[in-house]
Amino acid sequence: MSSLGDRIIGASARFEEAFQHRVGRPLGLRRSHYAVLRLVHEHPGITSGEIARDLNVTRPCISPVVDDLEKRGLLTRTAAPRDRRAQCLGTTASGAELVQKAIELALETERTLLSGWSTDERHRLDQLIERLASVRPVSVTPR
Repeated sequence: MSSLGDRIIGASARFEEAFQHRVGRPLGLRRSHYAVLRLVHEHPGITSGEIARDLNVTRPCISPVVDDLEKRGLLTRTAAPRDRRAQCLGTTASGAELVQKAIELALETERTLLSGWSTDERHRLDQLIERLASVRPVSVTPR
């Protein structure tokens, strides 16, 4: 019998495959690009550091994604008013249009994947995933 973690990874892989097929490849967005673009669209003025914190990754992981989105004309950067070293991010008109389309397709894909589930089952799944996402990692000590 596989562990809960293995089953979560398997389910995540199925969602990722569907995302790539319906959203990523058609719109030219990797998952990381979608995540960053969505956060910037939903939180105009967010910084790379805030995005890294929200996505639970390091800032160096975010920088190339932001660079790429800026080169593609989807994001803008402006100096933060309180800290000139930080840069506030925003979507361009084409970035906002692309992310809106990506969000619509992602939600449509999710509805398709869970079409056999009742509203209560989908709501319960959402609650459980939120709860699981809030679990703090256990510190592992070497033996």
